[in-house]
Amino acid sequence: MPKSRLAAPTASLRARLRRRIMNFRMVLAQARPAPTEEAMQAYRQALETMPEHQRSIFLLHIREDRSIAEIAGRLSLDSQAVEQLLGQAIAHICDRLAAPLS
Repeated sequence: MPKSRLAAPTASLRARLRRRIMNFRMVLAQARPAPTEEAMQAYRQALETMPEHQRSIFLLHIREDRSIAEIAGRLSLDSQAVEQLLGQAIAHICDRLAAPLS
């Protein structure tokens, strides 16, 4: 297969992930300087309802500041799979946090 056919979905996936991370950070910024108890409860509940793979990837990336490559190696996954699952996790959190903060 030509390289351009393989590179386009990867670039698109990374662009979507960057947008989701930016959106996630914007949602978190709305809760600063001190998140309300309602927002923290929504965050905890979103983590609890998130599929295990998404949650572990999200926590490794956000709380432990692990890179996509580190997470992929640690969980024996492809980097693209980690990117996709991280994007889904961020979307899940943003969806759950957006309603209480509005």
